[in-house]
Amino acid sequence: MTSPKQGYLYCSNTNQWSFIPGRSLLLNKNRNTPIPLPDFLSTASILIQNGLIAQDWITSKSFMDNYNLLQASSTLARRIVLTGSASPDHLTDEIITKTLQDNPAKAIATIFKISASSLESQREPKLHGEHYQLSPKDKQIWDESYREEYFGLHNDTQTWQYITEEEYQNMKKILGRPLPTMAISKIKRDSHGNPIRAKYRNVVLGNLDPHNWSKSDCFAPVLSAMELRLLLAIATNMRVIPKQCDAVQAFCQTTLPPEERYVCTPPKGCPITPPKTYLLLSKCSPRHWYETAKKALMTINLQPCPNAPCIFSGTLITGKPPLYVGIYVDDFIYFSSDPSVELAFEQLLPTKTTLQIDFNNQIHTNGPSKWSCQQHLSQEADIHQLLYDHNLHTPSTITKPTPYRSGHPVDSIPTIALLPERRIELETKLRTIIGSLNWISTQTRPDI
Repeated sequence: MTSPKQGYLYCSNTNQWSFIPGRSLLLNKNRNTPIPLPDFLSTASILIQNGLIAQDWITSKSFMDNYNLLQASSTLARRIVLTGSASPDHLTDEIITKTLQDNPAKAIATIFKISASSLESQREPKLHGEHYQLSPKDKQIWDESYREEYFGLHNDTQTWQYITEEEYQNMKKILGRPLPTMAISKIKRDSHGNPIRAKYRNVVLGNLDPHNWSKSDCFAPVLSAMELRLLLAIATNMRVIPKQCDAVQAFCQTTLPPEERYVCTPPKGCPITPPKTYLLLSKCSPRHWYETAKKALMTINLQPCPNAPCIFSGTLITGKPPLYVGIYVDDFIYFSSDPSVELAFEQLLPTKTTLQIDFNNQIHTNGPSKWSCQQHLSQEADIHQLLYDHNLHTPSTITKPTPYRSGHPVDSIPTIALLPERRIELETKLRTIIGSLNWISTQTRPDI
């Protein structure tokens, strides 16, 4: 890092930011030449977070001391996350080097939860080949996101294995034609619509599956809205806040039987898979995932409800209150009136079973519904608040019904010429209203 400079931030009449070194704002041909700061408003938070800019008039030595301390703390935090230990003996350079060499995919997937907050464009690439049309910063973010997904499937969960053209030809009569795969990009957002993560998903085009599977072969139960309300009612009666955890790449944590394996082609434009190579898919099934999760929960003495297969309960510690668990695809909601029982569940599930679980310990949703310590089953107050927030409570409000048209998007504004910031604002507002009304109609009392 070059020697830091002291100076002032300056914004011109054309909203162009620059940095003027020195103690004087007067420009001089020999000194105080402004340093342009392009896109400063979008990068300021990142510069502050990384310790590259600081407020107040501090000396160069103090600035470098703070910068070095921040870098050391960040490095230490990454090492703790990678090794899963805070012991100094596990954080040495030798241990970290060996960990990276033994499992580079784990290092990529563990260290990086690829943030989308610094994306210059909110447009998601449709194909990997479109990365070259992005700005250098966006290309780096989406490239890292794709590597995170690919190596997580290839190395961590070993979802597939490489086979050559010759090996595929030997299997072709048994496994049939290869199924194509797609890499789908998605910008994940928080409850306020702010981008928080750039995520890729590699998926197989199951609609081209030649096998005639029945619905019972593929069906996997999930927690219904009524069952979720039941669990929340129990938690409310106990005066406890439910916790949440999710399975990492859940569908890929189970192994398919030999007769259900497939050969797939890599996603179009994939830069990682070797040329003339196929993917022999050995994992990925919602049905098998549910059976695996059910077996794992029963291993630690949690039994499913006879009439609700996604609700589990049982006693983990003799003499302690029971634990209640609900499963919705790869998300778990759990609670008990005794915190020690919840802690026992968090310790037993990853150690006594083969499941890879990420414990967040806080229920979170992306959308209009927000969870807090107050769990309402009747949302009359929320309905009134929704009307006031969007200025729909006055008698002069006129609702113009939108007729359904096939292919017409109902949650975006594609045909009106708007600034990108204004378009995002309107789309967020529209999605909030529609999502809130849908949630109220399906998750609360139908008579309101």
